[in-house]
Amino acid sequence: MKFSKIVKTLAIATLIMNISLHCVDAADDANITADDINITKANGRVEHPIADFDSQVSEGIVILDFFATWCPPCRRFGPVFTRAAANNPDIRFIKIDIDKYSNIAKDYGVRSMPTIIALKDGGVVKTKIGYMKLKDFENWINSIS
Repeated sequence: MKFSKIVKTLAIATLIMNISLHCVDAADDANITADDINITKANGRVEHPIADFDSQVSEGIVILDFFATWCPPCRRFGPVFTRAAANNPDIRFIKIDIDKYSNIAKDYGVRSMPTIIALKDGGVVKTKIGYMKLKDFENWINSIS
């Protein structure tokens, strides 16, 4: 088999896999729309880290979403994270793009995405790697003590 044919075959397989990832469980999160992202950001509920990150996570419960823009499961989880932020106004939710803030991802030992980390008063209390449906994510949040 020629090298170019192998490359084409791998490219098609990758495309099919990415399409499949977007379709799995779509019905479960069908009520989450792009408008939720805009509304939540406008209300300031989903934040992006600033220079003094440590002060943002030192008090109360904070949920961190380590993601990458090129990661299909991360893109699927984004609206779930945003909806959960809107449903839990007493908790701080922060999205961290690992390509822009690799130092923060390294500090938390992030190796897979999405990685969701719950902090309480600055300390890690829970970690979850991978996509979650909204109901599962809400249950995960409620289990934080």
